Amino acid sequence: FFFIFFSIPTPTGLDLSRGRYLTSTQVKLILVTHTFNAKEASVRQVFESLHSAYIDAISNPFYMPGKKIESKAFEKKVDAIVSSAAV
Repeated sequence: FFFIFFSIPTPTGLDLSRGRYLTSTQVKLILVTHTFNAKEASVRQVFESLHSAYIDAISNPFYMPGKKIESKAFEKKVDAIVSSAAV
């Protein structure tokens, strides 16, 4: 996988941090946070957890490739990952 994390100053003075994660299958995940003390290691963990949840969701035999993931279990996993993240 490929991972980048950097800060972006905005016109309103709010500093945003943005991370990008590219999987070996070319799936792109983007994370934008306004937390000023986001550590690269914690952001990487969030991406790895989201990637794992994504793999679980698309491994469902009823998932149609290329379609929106419509799974309450996936939504709950993503909510839990984001809620517990320290980014």
